[in-house]
Amino acid sequence: MKNIIASIILIACCYQDIQAQLVYFNRVYNTDTTSMLSVAVKPFTDGYLIVGGFTAPLDYHAFYLRKINMLGYTETMTILDDCCSYSTLLFGNSFIETFDGNYVVSGVKGTDSDNRDFKILKFNQDGDELGNYLYETPESIEGNAQIIATQDGGYLLAGWTSNQVTATGSKFFIMKLDAGFNELWSATYGTWATLLYAEQTQDGGYVLSGYRYSNATGYDMYVVKTDSLGTLQWQKYFGTDENDNGCYVTQLANGEYRLLGAIDTPDKYYIAQLNTTGSEIWHKEYSFNEVCGNSTTPYVNELNQVFIVIYYYAPGQTKQRYLIKFSAEGDILWQMPLASGSNPNEDYLRDIEPTPDGGFVLAGFNYASPASSWVLKVDSLGHTCGIAPCDSIAYPIGIATSHTQAAQTTLHPNPAKGSTTITYSLPPQLPFVVLELYNLQGEKVRYWVLQPSLYPSQREGISQALDLAGIPPGMYVWRLALPGGYEQYEASGKLVVE
Repeated sequence: MKNIIASIILIACCYQDIQAQLVYFNRVYNTDTTSMLSVAVKPFTDGYLIVGGFTAPLDYHAFYLRKINMLGYTETMTILDDCCSYSTLLFGNSFIETFDGNYVVSGVKGTDSDNRDFKILKFNQDGDELGNYLYETPESIEGNAQIIATQDGGYLLAGWTSNQVTATGSKFFIMKLDAGFNELWSATYGTWATLLYAEQTQDGGYVLSGYRYSNATGYDMYVVKTDSLGTLQWQKYFGTDENDNGCYVTQLANGEYRLLGAIDTPDKYYIAQLNTTGSEIWHKEYSFNEVCGNSTTPYVNELNQVFIVIYYYAPGQTKQRYLIKFSAEGDILWQMPLASGSNPNEDYLRDIEPTPDGGFVLAGFNYASPASSWVLKVDSLGHTCGIAPCDSIAYPIGIATSHTQAAQTTLHPNPAKGSTTITYSLPPQLPFVVLELYNLQGEKVRYWVLQPSLYPSQREGISQALDLAGIPPGMYVWRLALPGGYEQYEASGKLVVE
């Protein structure tokens, strides 16, 4: 259900530099008979591309591409590859844009969970197939497939592999591919190791991260650094003598690394700075009430601030997902809960991508049977429109030079406690306007009728006090609505109530 679609109607034509609109949506996509997962998302010109997998009766499995518009409504859905056996896509970095402006997705495919191989599909934004590549290893099983565009114009396929003949356990695995997705070389690292994330480093090598198991310390955070040909340069373990969760490691602009993971005893989130050889410079630990660890691959902005989704148990043993922003120094700047509105214990998010309006789009699924695809759009602070299904558009006022009525509307003070004052100009063709106040779930919490004061001729620079008593503290969206159906709006913005 659509909660708010607010727009600014600009009366005059002389204006410049209007701030981009903020779009929010929270959507679940499901069917009656299939389990449908989304694991990766990419913004494109008019919306978003989502890839995932689904299963249906009679052992049917498929990879799919869903194209949605800016409000999350499905425009097309295309089967990329199907089979009658086994196939999976797991992580956000399994979906990338190619050098020629198309897309590839990496996954695994096989006859069952014990007989599967890496798979790469190339296609355009309409889902038309441009390439289909299967990398068969008859004596091994593979998992957690990821794909990276490399500096030389080729690609790196990454994941884990386990040889069924030698029974030596799973290992980190990488395979270098040329521009045509032909294998150049491959390498493995570690023992009983599972890769969660891989990226190319500034020196042309690769950093791989995840977890490994040993009899001495149980599960540990595990990091591997290689050169451009896959030769091991160093490997490091992090955590305690108890079982610890896997980690994600990403390189920062100065060549050092940021590690994100979790330790098991006591249950804490773990963030660290590593030097160029993997030695820890500092680390910080945060209690999140039984941390389960990372849910998405991290996003790091140009200020070395990290955005990632983690989940932990809320009171009553319910799992809660939070989008968290860490500073460059490892401090939490904010955290925002996210939910699909379905079974909270089954919410998972696999990908987070920045959007042109400064916010983020996230993709995942609710794993309750039958599983549902889950995609949501948030702003730069993690706010969204509420529980799925919902969407909203807010147009913050950001006019540098303007002669419009909208530009002359202000609320002061803001933030406000108890009351605030609106100063506005009433368009000459209207007898009054209505100021509406909405919470971030799209629910109208209050409205005020604004008139031209005691003198009908006075229509500019009017001030009116607004009583905020009884409104809970938080962020709200206000909009100045025209009479006659409220389909059009003079101005909108944000109000913080303390």
